[in-house]
Amino acid sequence: MSLAWSELGGAEAAFEISSPGIVLHPISNTFHGRDVFAPAAAHLAMGTSLETIGPRLDPERLQVLEVPGPMMAPDAIGARAIGVDGFGNVQLNVTREHLVDAGIEGTVGVAGTRVPLVETFTDSSRSTG
Repeated sequence: MSLAWSELGGAEAAFEISSPGIVLHPISNTFHGRDVFAPAAAHLAMGTSLETIGPRLDPERLQVLEVPGPMMAPDAIGARAIGVDGFGNVQLNVTREHLVDAGIEGTVGVAGTRVPLVETFTDSSRSTG
Protein backbone atom coordinates (compact mmCIF):
# COMPACT_ATOMS: atom_id res chain seq x y z
CA MET A 1 0.00 0.00 0.00
CA SER A 2 2.95 2.36 0.50
CA LEU A 3 3.27 2.85 -3.26
CA ALA A 4 -0.33 4.09 -3.37
CA TRP A 5 -0.16 6.38 -0.35
CA SER A 6 3.14 7.90 -1.43
CA GLU A 7 1.59 8.82 -4.81
CA LEU A 8 -1.28 10.50 -2.93
CA GLY A 9 0.92 12.53 -0.60
CA GLY A 10 1.34 10.19 2.37
CA ALA A 11 -0.78 8.28 4.87
CA GLU A 12 -2.89 10.45 7.16
CA ALA A 13 -4.24 7.61 9.30
CA ALA A 14 -3.87 3.83 9.53
CA PHE A 15 -5.92 1.09 11.16
CA GLU A 16 -5.24 -2.60 11.70
CA ILE A 17 -8.01 -4.68 10.11
CA SER A 18 -8.57 -7.14 12.94
CA SER A 19 -12.09 -6.84 14.40
CA PRO A 20 -13.82 -10.23 14.58
CA GLY A 21 -17.00 -8.82 13.02
CA ILE A 22 -15.06 -7.55 10.02
CA VAL A 23 -12.59 -10.23 8.91
CA LEU A 24 -13.67 -13.64 7.65
CA HIS A 25 -12.45 -16.74 9.46
CA PRO A 26 -10.42 -18.75 8.96
CA ILE A 27 -8.05 -16.20 7.46
CA SER A 28 -6.08 -17.71 4.60
CA ASN A 29 -2.30 -17.45 4.82
CA THR A 30 -2.15 -16.19 1.23
CA PHE A 31 -5.53 -14.70 0.27
CA HIS A 32 -6.05 -11.63 2.43
CA GLY A 33 -7.90 -9.86 -0.40
CA ARG A 34 -10.87 -12.16 0.16
CA ASP A 35 -10.69 -12.66 3.93
CA VAL A 36 -9.49 -9.27 5.21
CA PHE A 37 -9.48 -6.45 2.65
CA ALA A 38 -12.75 -7.14 0.80
CA PRO A 39 -14.86 -7.48 3.97
CA ALA A 40 -13.28 -4.33 5.45
CA ALA A 41 -13.94 -2.41 2.22
CA ALA A 42 -17.55 -3.60 2.18
CA HIS A 43 -18.09 -2.47 5.78
CA LEU A 44 -16.51 0.92 5.07
CA ALA A 45 -18.65 1.32 1.93
CA MET A 46 -21.74 0.70 4.09
CA GLY A 47 -20.71 3.52 6.43
CA THR A 48 -18.87 1.63 9.16
CA SER A 49 -16.38 3.91 10.90
CA LEU A 50 -12.66 3.27 10.53
CA GLU A 51 -12.34 2.79 14.28
CA THR A 52 -14.67 -0.23 14.04
CA ILE A 53 -12.35 -2.28 11.80
CA GLY A 54 -9.53 -2.35 14.35
CA PRO A 55 -7.10 -0.30 16.40
CA ARG A 56 -5.49 2.88 15.09
CA LEU A 57 -1.84 2.61 14.04
CA ASP A 58 0.84 5.29 13.88
CA PRO A 59 1.29 6.08 10.14
CA GLU A 60 4.93 6.98 10.80
CA ARG A 61 5.62 3.36 11.81
CA LEU A 62 4.17 1.77 8.65
CA GLN A 63 6.48 -0.28 6.44
CA VAL A 64 7.42 1.56 3.25
CA LEU A 65 8.34 -0.34 0.10
CA GLU A 66 11.20 1.35 -1.73
CA VAL A 67 11.20 0.68 -5.47
CA PRO A 68 14.30 1.87 -7.30
CA GLY A 69 13.65 3.96 -10.39
CA PRO A 70 14.72 2.86 -13.85
CA MET A 71 18.06 3.68 -15.44
CA MET A 72 17.36 6.36 -18.04
CA ALA A 73 19.15 7.69 -21.10
CA PRO A 74 17.89 9.45 -24.25
CA ASP A 75 15.72 6.95 -26.17
CA ALA A 76 16.46 4.13 -23.68
CA ILE A 77 15.30 2.91 -20.30
CA GLY A 78 16.77 0.08 -18.24
CA ALA A 79 13.84 -1.35 -16.26
CA ARG A 80 13.46 -3.87 -13.47
CA ALA A 81 10.60 -6.32 -13.12
CA ILE A 82 8.83 -5.59 -9.83
CA GLY A 83 5.95 -8.02 -10.25
CA VAL A 84 4.82 -10.98 -12.35
CA ASP A 85 1.28 -12.37 -12.20
CA GLY A 86 -0.11 -15.79 -13.06
CA PHE A 87 -1.14 -14.61 -16.55
CA GLY A 88 2.42 -13.75 -17.59
CA ASN A 89 2.04 -9.99 -17.15
CA VAL A 90 5.19 -8.25 -15.94
CA GLN A 91 5.03 -5.00 -13.99
CA LEU A 92 8.07 -2.78 -14.49
CA ASN A 93 9.44 0.12 -12.46
CA VAL A 94 8.66 2.46 -15.38
CA THR A 95 5.89 5.03 -15.57
CA ARG A 96 4.44 6.89 -18.54
CA GLU A 97 6.37 9.96 -17.30
CA HIS A 98 9.65 8.01 -17.49
CA LEU A 99 8.90 7.15 -21.13
CA VAL A 100 8.13 10.79 -21.95
CA ASP A 101 11.30 11.97 -20.18
CA ALA A 102 13.37 9.49 -22.22
CA GLY A 103 11.68 10.60 -25.45
CA ILE A 104 10.09 7.19 -26.06
CA GLU A 105 6.73 7.24 -27.87
CA GLY A 106 4.61 4.85 -29.94
CA THR A 107 6.47 1.57 -29.47
CA VAL A 108 9.11 0.11 -27.21
CA GLY A 109 11.64 -2.64 -27.78
CA VAL A 110 11.36 -5.56 -25.39
CA ALA A 111 13.79 -8.47 -25.74
CA GLY A 112 14.32 -7.68 -29.44
CA THR A 113 10.61 -7.25 -30.25
CA ARG A 114 8.82 -3.94 -30.88
CA VAL A 115 5.54 -3.64 -28.98
CA PRO A 116 3.04 -0.75 -29.03
CA LEU A 117 2.47 1.51 -26.06
CA VAL A 118 -1.22 1.24 -25.21
CA GLU A 119 -3.43 2.26 -22.28
CA THR A 120 -5.18 -1.11 -21.84
CA PHE A 121 -4.73 -4.67 -23.08
CA THR A 122 -7.71 -4.35 -25.44
CA ASP A 123 -6.09 -1.35 -27.15
CA SER A 124 -3.41 -3.66 -28.54
CA SER A 125 -3.82 -5.68 -31.71
CA ARG A 126 -1.81 -8.37 -29.85
CA SER A 127 -4.62 -8.75 -27.31
CA THR A 128 -6.02 -12.27 -27.14
CA GLY A 129 -9.24 -10.91 -25.59
